[in-house]
Amino acid sequence: GKVKADGACPALLLLPFTRGEEAYPHYGPGPENSWAFSHLSAAVLAMEHFNARDPTVVSELASDPAMQNCSVYFPLDDVDAADTGSLPKRVSAVLMNYPEAQSRCAILGPFFDEPALEAAVMSYGLRIPVICHGCEDNKFSIEKEYPNVMGLFPDGKVKADGACPALLLLPFTRGEEAYPHYGPGPENSWAFSHLSAAVLAMEHFNARDPSVVSELASDPAMQNCSVYFPLDDVDAADTGSLPKRVSAVLMNYPEAQSRCAILGPFFDEPALEAAVMSYGLRIPVICHGCEDNKFSIEKEYPNVMRTSVNFHAMGDLAISALKSKGRTDFLNVLHVSHTHGLQFAETLNNAAKEQGFSKIFFHKYAPPYIKESSPGKSVWYAMNAIKESTYRTIFVALYDTWEELPYVADAAEEYGLISPDYVWMFSGNIDIEWALYANDHPWWNANVTKLLMGAAFMRQMDGFDVDPDGDRFLQSWKSQGAETVNKVKALNPIPEGEPGHYDPSSDYFQSVMPMRGSGYMYDAVIAQGMGACWAEADHKASGDESTAEEGDGSAKGGRRMLQQRPRRKRAGSASPASTKVLPHQSNQGRRLQPPKVTYPKLPNVVGISEIEFTGATGRVKFKEGKRYWKNRNRRMFTYGLYNVQEVKDEDGSTSLKPVFTDILTDGGAEEGTWNQTADGPFVFATGTPEPPVLLRAVPEQNFLSKGVHITGLLLMSVALANIVAATVFVFLRAKHAVLRAAQPMFLYAFAFGAAIMTMSILTLSWDESYGWSVEMLSAACQATPWLAVLGYVVIYCSLFSKLWRINEVLQFRRNKTVDMKKVLGPFVAMVICAILVLSVWTAVSPLTWERTVIDDFTGESIGSCTSEHSTAFLVPLACIMILSTVLAAIMAWRTKDVQSRFAESSWIFYTIFVQLQVLLVGIPVIVILDGESTDASYLGKVMVIWTIPMSTVLLLIGPKAVEVLAPKKADSKKRSRGVSMAPGGVNISGLNHPGGATSSLFASSTASGTGYQSSEFRSSSMGHKMSSITSNTSGGGRKDSMGMGGGHDSLAESTSRHNPSVKFQDELATSRTSAAASILRDPSTETDSSPTKNSAPVTSSVTLKLDGDEKVDEKAADHGRTNGAERGPEPGESSEATKEQSPVQRDDNAEESKEEVV
Repeated sequence: GKVKADGACPALLLLPFTRGEEAYPHYGPGPENSWAFSHLSAAVLAMEHFNARDPTVVSELASDPAMQNCSVYFPLDDVDAADTGSLPKRVSAVLMNYPEAQSRCAILGPFFDEPALEAAVMSYGLRIPVICHGCEDNKFSIEKEYPNVMGLFPDGKVKADGACPALLLLPFTRGEEAYPHYGPGPENSWAFSHLSAAVLAMEHFNARDPSVVSELASDPAMQNCSVYFPLDDVDAADTGSLPKRVSAVLMNYPEAQSRCAILGPFFDEPALEAAVMSYGLRIPVICHGCEDNKFSIEKEYPNVMRTSVNFHAMGDLAISALKSKGRTDFLNVLHVSHTHGLQFAETLNNAAKEQGFSKIFFHKYAPPYIKESSPGKSVWYAMNAIKESTYRTIFVALYDTWEELPYVADAAEEYGLISPDYVWMFSGNIDIEWALYANDHPWWNANVTKLLMGAAFMRQMDGFDVDPDGDRFLQSWKSQGAETVNKVKALNPIPEGEPGHYDPSSDYFQSVMPMRGSGYMYDAVIAQGMGACWAEADHKASGDESTAEEGDGSAKGGRRMLQQRPRRKRAGSASPASTKVLPHQSNQGRRLQPPKVTYPKLPNVVGISEIEFTGATGRVKFKEGKRYWKNRNRRMFTYGLYNVQEVKDEDGSTSLKPVFTDILTDGGAEEGTWNQTADGPFVFATGTPEPPVLLRAVPEQNFLSKGVHITGLLLMSVALANIVAATVFVFLRAKHAVLRAAQPMFLYAFAFGAAIMTMSILTLSWDESYGWSVEMLSAACQATPWLAVLGYVVIYCSLFSKLWRINEVLQFRRNKTVDMKKVLGPFVAMVICAILVLSVWTAVSPLTWERTVIDDFTGESIGSCTSEHSTAFLVPLACIMILSTVLAAIMAWRTKDVQSRFAESSWIFYTIFVQLQVLLVGIPVIVILDGESTDASYLGKVMVIWTIPMSTVLLLIGPKAVEVLAPKKADSKKRSRGVSMAPGGVNISGLNHPGGATSSLFASSTASGTGYQSSEFRSSSMGHKMSSITSNTSGGGRKDSMGMGGGHDSLAESTSRHNPSVKFQDELATSRTSAAASILRDPSTETDSSPTKNSAPVTSSVTLKLDGDEKVDEKAADHGRTNGAERGPEPGESSEATKEQSPVQRDDNAEESKEEVV
């Protein structure tokens, strides 16, 4: 802060009055062009308030004693205002051509980040604060970056005689300390090596010596060019590797305006400052090591050229190198939250995606790097994330190798990431090599050694690194003598005794190899000289005579230097030293006006972009595409891959050394091929040239666990065993009355359906962990719906057909034969529909086995059966299954009053209810768990599938097994179709009394011995009542096998010879006729021709198709023939025989009975 003796603080106001060369767009509701004027007005008002200590707005101006005792004020007659615009470079143009810049006490404003950046850079050299009122960039908060900011700142000038007095900017020191020992050369010799290369290049260019660059002698433009480098007028300055040194140099460098170019710097931060200031100086900057991508953008830094590559090229190089070592995917990028790290991460992301990488994760850390720092800053937090990602290739973009590498090593060791399973690659160009030669440094520890062992780093190569014996630059270097050494020493900016000073011997060029980057410095000097010659030749060809810049403000190419607009002063503006408060002051400050012109491309910069030569680092050619015409073509570099290996030294000890194992030439990362050098092969941390097999640790695959797998198969086995047992039972006891009444063929059908549905559990029970291939699993996937759907449809369609048939049988419709074939129509139709849908699904969009990543970070995946159009097929299949269930339920309801032997309606309702509950609960649970837990999803599916066949078999066949194996007495009072409501009666569907009274087909009473068994037939549906039908029973009588009659009923003699194949309705009519005849017959008129007890009874037969191919004959012994039939007892009479023939009794051999009565 520069406040004058009287307290005057002459500030500079920087405000955005224009946008580029145009008026600023109308901002808000105020008058046009009034936005910046409003800010200026506010500044003047604030100054007046401060000068008068007016508490109108800020009460502390009056209440704070420090304010009252302060002499500081703003002299409005010495306050300047300038237009910054909102685009870069305006501030640089203002300050570099502003004589009063050194006398300003502060820069107030700017509003936007770009002008504030420039002001911040230049303020460091001016040693004044910048107080911006709208800038938002986070970097302004970092003291190390911009210490003067509360809330950063370059026409080739060749003299008339062709002299080009360049300024060399090189990193001799690091901050206030000597630069760390870099590589195998002498201490403090790295920047000195670059300076030596620059002097060598200047001498070669001045002499047009083709020792290194043959074009200096062969190109006519070079022979006719007057440009040269006056070594006695060339300056060199120390930039360090930290920001602000360049700003301090240039802002306090009187000859800055007379320099023709800035050659260097090597690092990005000094290059950024030089680039900003070169815009005001109108000179080019040719850096030889900067990598920042922004330098490629003309709009950002139009005057910057470079002989090195940028981050984009290095990102492509890194990915190409990784692929050459078998690391083709699954990449972790660890980078510092600095511009260097952020840009490298961005370029790696772009390059990796272009070269086929699909899985890349980025992990950021920031100072202070320690373990206790917050997430997003701690290296330990980043390493934990790397561990969880399971990716085994790690790229580290370091910014400050010395400071960051120990933290990275310690954190990596703690999380187990330093092992032969991981591959590490570092950026930092030559910093890693530098670190390897500092293994005696205090920060070096065992973890750093372990981390670097087998690691890789790559860089752009100097020619002498690739071919030491044939490199022309190295040969010329070694040919230099003591005279050249003295010239270099004369330019050394570090005085003797100061940190970073290097005092070479007279045989320096013979005894010391050039250091890394020296060749790029050589090419930068040659590029500047040849570019100036091209500009001179182009200028002469254009016919313009103003060929030189004399220092009078004229610029080469006919453009004058910027002139400050004359200040306007107002009388009475001066303020005496004793005056603290100036309430009367109303003067306006001066206004600085940048020229209303645009800066064209510098002729020298254009010339550099047009030249082409072969230099110390290979072919030098710019114009890497139309967009990046300032970039050197990356395909013309030579790149090297270095491998850190343990190498034996001359004394027999071992140490880590960088070994040049692979080289990439001719085409760069896009078109070139990595080839092994004589020092190869590359050795990984495994100790072998073979890379680790796995690109990532095997992530969680969510395989089906063994226990759950066995549980599912066990449940399937239980269900199948239950089904097989039920089927065998039905087969063995098929002749039993209970099973015959249940129609065994349908029992077999839904047992078969239950079995194939149960088998769908088998197809669900496998994944890759059991040795199944994807093809096998895909086949199992598609088999699952076939088994599950068809099994379900067969179960319910067979139930429907069974109930439909028994319902039809019990209707007693005339001329109606209920054959099994007649009830199978819906069954077959439903099965065919299901098969058609399943077939189309299999052909069009079959289910396939796919493993889906459910966590991109960890790589966790889950396998499942998927189909692109599965919904289109699941919906119709679900409709078919629902329809079959509904049909079975409807038919069960219609046969609810039929005896359970024939139509087990109640058990069917129980089955549907149980299965419906399971589906309503199970399906949502399966949907929720699908993709989350393999075991839970599998068990849910198994339980749903297992419940359906198990409940079907247990609830439908189980009760029949109980009835067969443990029979109970039937309830004679229960009313249902197909069971007698009275002794000897049978209730027939359609013949029940409307009022609820039961109509008996046969109401019989049996006489002992030869007595009559009479039946009373009531028919409410036909509107008449039949009398008793008498029949004679033989012996004790045989009970009805289906429990539908109390005794062994016989028909009258008149029906005993009736055709057995007549339908049941005709038999009923015949029975009614015979009964009527029997009732009307007068016993007194009958002849005594009744048979004796031993005589064979006359048999009457009724035939009914009930079980498909079976024909059951109902035989009745008829002793009521007309030739002397013995009359039985009258109705109402009882006998012992009648009592013995109770309808609830069962013959022990009932299952062998051939009688089957409905």
